[in-house]
Amino acid sequence: MLIARHKSAIFTILVVIGTAFLWIREKIVISLASNAKASVTERVDIKVQVSTRSQSTAIGVLKSPHRQEVSMQDEGARHQSSSNSKAFCRILRANSGLPLAGPLKMYAFEYEQHGEEGPGMIAFVQSRECPDELFSMVRIDGNDRVKELIDCRFAQKEEILMKSGIQGEILDYPVSPERMLLAISGPGYFITDCPNGLFMQRSGDFQRRGREIWQGACRVLNGEGEPFVWDGHPLDEHGCSKEGQCPAIVEADPKFTTFIDRTTFEIADRSMARLLPEPRVFSNSLETLDSADTGPTGPHLTNRIQFTPPADCSTVQ
Repeated sequence: MLIARHKSAIFTILVVIGTAFLWIREKIVISLASNAKASVTERVDIKVQVSTRSQSTAIGVLKSPHRQEVSMQDEGARHQSSSNSKAFCRILRANSGLPLAGPLKMYAFEYEQHGEEGPGMIAFVQSRECPDELFSMVRIDGNDRVKELIDCRFAQKEEILMKSGIQGEILDYPVSPERMLLAISGPGYFITDCPNGLFMQRSGDFQRRGREIWQGACRVLNGEGEPFVWDGHPLDEHGCSKEGQCPAIVEADPKFTTFIDRTTFEIADRSMARLLPEPRVFSNSLETLDSADTGPTGPHLTNRIQFTPPADCSTVQ
């Protein structure tokens, strides 16, 4: 009887310790999750999406990072390719068919992908065959197979740019009574209704005017196409208030958009924009949109130094 009581007491202690361990572990996980801000695009279409605030990843590149078939969220963090020569030779080995004639400008990075022999790679290549300072984009998996390809010779300008976004770093800012600062992590654009048209805008640097949210002379719209209003209370991870007011965060078919600048597209009609079901939005934060290596329309290759491809890829490691 005494032994049984001891065993019962020991079992009870172990249960308490185990429960405490699970509770502490849960708190740690929640704490880590709340401190990490995703920065990777989900498009693959090809957009690399990662969930860490300090790093960039492909947004539209992947499937649509602002596209989403190869969500870099699942594939891991990206890292800069060791060299343009290595990236060039991987493109050749994959028989991608991209135009590679003449001096090139290139930006490439690798990403880890589970279940493959080596890292995958995304490369943006500007050759003399690309019109209007555009570029081609290719995603190659860890087995050197082409998984996504946009050829600058045949694709529409808006298609290239909308499918080549790379998530910018997301930075925190102090709370301001006059501003609303929102950053999208992953795919999507805000919708603004301006005197000269309807626009998809990546920047979430907004102003408060009463309860309405504006960007300059443009009203920010909600998912119903009405002005987005905010009561000042904290927003959830989708950018929604307790009243159920959420800014519209959308994607659109490139055929119905017109490129304006590196963060903005004009859209002919709101019905052409598709609401994203669960966008990831950070409050009191802004995405870095002026980097040469990141941005919703891909890297800025124009000012990059020209790259002369290697004559023999067998010597490139």
